[in-house]
Amino acid sequence: MCGSKARHRNQAAAEEAIERRRWDQASGDPALSCYPCDYCHQWHLTSQTPRWS
Repeated sequence: MCGSKARHRNQAAAEEAIERRRWDQASGDPALSCYPCDYCHQWHLTSQTPRWS
């Protein structure tokens, strides 16, 4: 489940969060992407390769 994960109301908000993190973190950090959650119906960030790719 997604209980402790940060939630973003839509894909655009999740992508904005990714951009903020890129600005704040040093290079070499894993690339982030976002995905829709089947449980809470909001969006989360991940450094893992998306299942649908």
